[in-house]
Amino acid sequence: MENKKAVKQILEGKDALDLIQDSEEIATKQRVYTQYVVEKNTCRPIPPIPPMKLIEALKPGIYNVNSDINGIYYETHRIKTDELLRFSDSRYEETLNEINKFWGLKEQFDKFGMTHKRGIILYGDPGTGKSCLTKMVIEDVIKDGNLVFISSRSSGVLTEGLKCLRDVEPDRKVLVVLEDIDEIVSYNEHAILELFDGDSQTDNVLYLGTTNYLDRLPPRILRTGRFDRKLEIGNPPLEGRKAYLNTKLAEIIEDGRIHQLAEKTKGFNFSQLREFLIGSFCLGDPEDKVIHRIRTGNESYDVIEESKMDQKLNALRESKSSKSKIKQILNS
Repeated sequence: MENKKAVKQILEGKDALDLIQDSEEIATKQRVYTQYVVEKNTCRPIPPIPPMKLIEALKPGIYNVNSDINGIYYETHRIKTDELLRFSDSRYEETLNEINKFWGLKEQFDKFGMTHKRGIILYGDPGTGKSCLTKMVIEDVIKDGNLVFISSRSSGVLTEGLKCLRDVEPDRKVLVVLEDIDEIVSYNEHAILELFDGDSQTDNVLYLGTTNYLDRLPPRILRTGRFDRKLEIGNPPLEGRKAYLNTKLAEIIEDGRIHQLAEKTKGFNFSQLREFLIGSFCLGDPEDKVIHRIRTGNESYDVIEESKMDQKLNALRESKSSKSKIKQILNS
């Protein structure tokens, strides 16, 4: 309405300076201040603040640490845990035991004047189960009532987020997950170094990194004091393959059959097991054909039969046996 009035006044030939003055008066009338915010020796008037819900501690869970013009904030993050597998595996047990032991050693770290923090990096080929193990660690941390921070490429914000957290919750245990840390480092290596070595180091923090390409990380990132343990995660053992297949096939086939499939897929990682299920049970291809394709990379199962025939023909050419021997080779 005021804008329409101003346009009308222009059309009527009202002085431009008067119009500017009128606009400022309108804007001034629209400002409403109800309280002050104190900043050292100054008081800044601020508009009404809507009712806010205040909490003294973050709920146990996973958070993305972000920032905007108002500062740091923690945004809840969800991950799928419906396929979380727990099975007997020395690699997993070693990692979980070390992490659980670390959380209970703060007094020992304090005794020697050391910051209670530790870095562990999981490395191995894609699909071997690094994400599965990471989810196990996350689940244990949340069950114990603590926090998980997920780092993105803006890991510099994570450093500030940890500082702010310590202002409110000085002793809360925090797991910082640095998934695909080689990509994070390539984007902003300085921020990662600041996270580990900055002036404001944070107690009660465990850094858990994962990578498919350990050789892409510079030695200065991998040295002790940053990542103290480096654990290689290989393909899952028989029990791991069986556990995965059981989550998908338990209502379809018997346990004995699942055990057979776990044995047939020896050496498969979780990604390959998933492809086996898609090929055999979703697309309906023969199991042996799918397994051969995954192992060799050959798209056609006919390669197997062609190879067998080639072997027979070579044997035929080289053989000086009788016709009965030739027939025996061809019929075998």
